Amino acid sequence: MFVIDILGQEPIRICGVYAPESKIWTFDSLSSYISRRCVVFGDFNIDLFNDGSKAEAFLDRADSLFLAPFVQIFQPL
Repeated sequence: MFVIDILGQEPIRICGVYAPESKIWTFDSLSSYISRRCVVFGDFNIDLFNDGSKAEAFLDRADSLFLAPFVQIFQPL
């Protein structure tokens, strides 16, 4: 995980995350980095459409931190 604070007229925090399935992590390890103006991106190894209760728990926790998912679906050219 890396965290960058960009100090402009309104500061914003950018958090990059890679959460491999082989590593045990919790959302609590991220919560201390979440700020009022924050973007979190990365690979959480969760399929929001197919991972059932795992995805639901992830989305519930993200919602509790006022984060919203954005999923980019790439289509071959």
